[in-house]
Amino acid sequence: MTTQELPVSEADFTTTVVEIFQMCGWKVCHIRQSRREVVWTDKATGEKRSKWVGDPGTEGFPDILCLKDGSQVIAELKVGKNKPTKAQREWLSAFELVSDAAFKHGILPIEPVRVFLWTPDDMETIKKLAGARG
Repeated sequence: MTTQELPVSEADFTTTVVEIFQMCGWKVCHIRQSRREVVWTDKATGEKRSKWVGDPGTEGFPDILCLKDGSQVIAELKVGKNKPTKAQREWLSAFELVSDAAFKHGILPIEPVRVFLWTPDDMETIKKLAGARG
C-alpha cells in the first residue's frame, strides 16, 4: 500500500484494519467510541441540551480486539497528530501487564496478548501480523 492509498481519517483507518484482520480469518471486535454526546430539546424551555454518556469503565478501551488460533491482538488506532488519551494508555498498559505476568507464570496456555498503538504508517506491519498476502 503506498502512502497515497493510506486512509486519512481514523474511521477509514479503523475500517481498513478491521477488514484486513477479518479477511485473514481473525475474529475482530471493534470497540466504537466509548463515550458519546446525547443531544435533546428541553420540552419546558425549548433549549438544546447535551451531555456525554458512556458505559461505566469503558473510557479509553482499545479500538480493536482480534483473536485467531490462540493469538490475541489489542490495538489502539490513531491518525495524524492524534495521541492516545491517559485512559487509552492505561488500558494498553493494563493489557500488557496482565499478559506479561500470566505468561511469565505459566498461567496462559497460549502466547501473550500483543498490544499495539498503530498509525497508518504501520500498515505493512499490520498486514504481516494479520497474515495478509500481497
